Amino acid sequence: MSQSMIKAETSVRADIRILCMLIVMFCFMLYGHTLSYDITWLDDYYWLVSGKEFLSDFSNWHKLFFTDVFFSLNGGEFYRPLLSFTFIADVLLNGSGFFFSHFINLLLHSAASVLFFLLLTEFSYSEYVSAAAALIFAAHPASATAVAWIPGRNESLLAVFSFLSIISLLKFINGRRSASLFFYGLFLLMALFSKESAVALPFTAAFLFFAKTEDKDKKTVRSFICCSIIPLVIWALMRCSASITGSDLSVFKTVRNFLYIPILAGHVLFPFDTVAAAPYNGLQHDYLYLIIACICFAVFMVKLFSETVYDRKINIVFGSVWFILFLLPTFIASDRATAVSFFSEHRLYLPMAGLILAVLQVIISCGRKQFFLTLSFIFLLFLASVSVCHVYSYKNNFVFWQSIVRKYYFVPKYVRNMAWQEKHRRLYGSAVFYYKKNLELVPDDYESHLNLFDIYLKNNNLSSADEEYQNILRLNPDHEKSDRISGSFRTIKPGMCPYHIKTGSCLV
Repeated sequence: MSQSMIKAETSVRADIRILCMLIVMFCFMLYGHTLSYDITWLDDYYWLVSGKEFLSDFSNWHKLFFTDVFFSLNGGEFYRPLLSFTFIADVLLNGSGFFFSHFINLLLHSAASVLFFLLLTEFSYSEYVSAAAALIFAAHPASATAVAWIPGRNESLLAVFSFLSIISLLKFINGRRSASLFFYGLFLLMALFSKESAVALPFTAAFLFFAKTEDKDKKTVRSFICCSIIPLVIWALMRCSASITGSDLSVFKTVRNFLYIPILAGHVLFPFDTVAAAPYNGLQHDYLYLIIACICFAVFMVKLFSETVYDRKINIVFGSVWFILFLLPTFIASDRATAVSFFSEHRLYLPMAGLILAVLQVIISCGRKQFFLTLSFIFLLFLASVSVCHVYSYKNNFVFWQSIVRKYYFVPKYVRNMAWQEKHRRLYGSAVFYYKKNLELVPDDYESHLNLFDIYLKNNNLSSADEEYQNILRLNPDHEKSDRISGSFRTIKPGMCPYHIKTGSCLV
């Protein structure tokens, strides 16, 4: 290698290191304020509050491989031992707050953004084009959710190992080093231990391997297949040993959810309306997102048919395949009667990386590198402003549910949870409003009647309490809670009731 080539390579490496540091700095500048956030009291409650005693005992680390993610030793639905491992650090470092939980989320997102940048350079994009695309990934509202919401960590952790796995595979394809193929399999296993959606990774890798490998001799193909199958087998055996039961699959609901792929593609391309959590059939502006996706699809098809360079075509197709395959596991729906398929921004975290790759290739193929950099800067400012506003929805449990109910006031589960938050804050007037709103949606909701009874009783509104008590007995006459309710009435002293209460409901 000549001296000039060595200098050029050294310069490129220096540029890459600088750009990596700039990406990390950008992530901390954009999301640094989330370090002071509280928790939403959803899944994060199980890990950082109720599971704190279990996780703080480091001797329990091996049990994480034999339990579900919520530490149900008798089985559960989700097997994510590496995710659970990260929460050991949380409970050991957090103290009375949740600073380190949010810090680890931000650190993982920064690492994922840097790795996405390095992945794009492996596809032979220039350093500055790759950095621009990585900054878009870092600033996207889907990324914002994975940073600000502690349970969103499963997406960034999955992305870190998925990016490492694909980078290792590309190094093997380009250099045929056996060590790279080994690391591809190792990182695939780590991704599987992070989240079940990683089952899409070997299929995505297989497309890349067979499309980009020029000399596919039998030994190379066998080695790739072995490094893809062995991690899957290990993961499946470990998952079975943890007695993961899974949920009843609803084929109809799952297939129906697949129809939202174009809408979610439009949501990635132009995320002007962010979503903390929403039912798929309640997504707003779906027709506009569908139009955006259709326009993008038409451009993709024109470019595929007009493109003459094979590698460019492969990159467009690969990015699209990546987006679809990693999105499919999130559409799996339960067959339970009360189950509803919900969408949250963070589920787009890893899939959108593929779509960014495809769009990047289309623009660069048109010879519009300068245009892409200019467009990226403008789009980056837009994404950053949206994300800064969006992350506020995860500041604490009250703000979280308030932001959801404001948009999706027609979803009973959301309204009932908001009512519970208000009751927990002892804002009883507001709690009554939301419980009554929920009863308009679900008139025979037992929990709403039960909580209204409790609120009325605490506020000495005995006539309303008696009315709710009759509703409770009507819905669950033999339920054990009815005995506790009767016990509550027995504590009412004579003279407290301003009216005649029916015999049997108020025992004074």
